[in-house]
Amino acid sequence: MASLPPLPTDTEFEDYVAAYLQAAGFYLERSIIQREEAEILELDIISTSYAKGKAPSERLIEVKSGGWGFPEIFKVSGWGKYLQLEDLCLVVCKEK
Repeated sequence: MASLPPLPTDTEFEDYVAAYLQAAGFYLERSIIQREEAEILELDIISTSYAKGKAPSERLIEVKSGGWGFPEIFKVSGWGKYLQLEDLCLVVCKEK
């Protein structure tokens, strides 16, 4: 009997999601860190769509291979407000 391998974990899961997005034609910026006196934020992925006939659109993508909950949802929402991005995505390996 054939079966699929398990999904990767940790940074490999982030690489997996990034590879999928790149294969779909998105431009990616990865592991973006903003520092001032302290680290303010660390973004997993910002994807940009340059679809023909449309204005470029950016999406903030946070990838979680392990546990996640309301703190991650609020964190991504806060980053979206701070960066003035409306298209936000939380990609998780395990559903709740």
